[in-house]
Amino acid sequence: MNDLHSHVFVKAHNFSTTMSTSHVQASTKDIHHEEKVTVTFHSNPDLILEVFSIDKKVLTPGSRPENVRTTATFHVEKSRLAELPTNNQTKRTPIQAMLKWQNASQDKILLDDPHDHARGWALMLHIFNDKDIPIGFLADPPATLWHLAVVCDKWNIDHKDERVRKFFAMWYPEYQAFKSGDMRERIQAAETLLWPAWYFDHAEAFSKATNFLIYNGTHHIQAHNPTKYSNIIMPGRINRKPCPRSAILNQY
Repeated sequence: MNDLHSHVFVKAHNFSTTMSTSHVQASTKDIHHEEKVTVTFHSNPDLILEVFSIDKKVLTPGSRPENVRTTATFHVEKSRLAELPTNNQTKRTPIQAMLKWQNASQDKILLDDPHDHARGWALMLHIFNDKDIPIGFLADPPATLWHLAVVCDKWNIDHKDERVRKFFAMWYPEYQAFKSGDMRERIQAAETLLWPAWYFDHAEAFSKATNFLIYNGTHHIQAHNPTKYSNIIMPGRINRKPCPRSAILNQY
């Protein structure tokens, strides 16, 4: 590879109206812990993507959540990035435009925009790498799916591609949070699942989450946002007729 210290910063741009977001990063003094992750996705990488994100995590059982800064370094091929499927036929996708901004001596891009979440980017690259996705992603909470959605929206990546749908179909059966336990936690878990199930077009997950909320929720059906992105909303209030209670109870 060329000089790895040559790089370009990429900022947020061109968000859709349904995904209009705002996000405030924690200041350096508020960072309590640092994590670093490095993954090589392609056999002949000619580009380094470095993605920064800050999340609140419980580092030790029983402790309060702390701000954790994650630096993820991804070794990729520019040509493979340029071929990622898009939501529409445009002359140049945002990723292609990003690659074109670089000159021949630049082989490192720093994605420091809050919408470029390290875990969301990692999952997106794994999904489109056409290899087995690490099993650890199947245990991730819905927040990772929210981050994946924001990455797909920002970079105009087809979030209903067959490979994305396949991953959701693998992940959903492992997500048991709204099927047992404290009722308040189950309600919030179903509300957290609602939006990614709609966004990634997974009918079964969306149907079971809404049916559960119809019979157990204390207010109108709404999505719970587990991330720091604001203004990510369902397209209008969800209204539907409840199906027979016996049919619902048999699903859980």
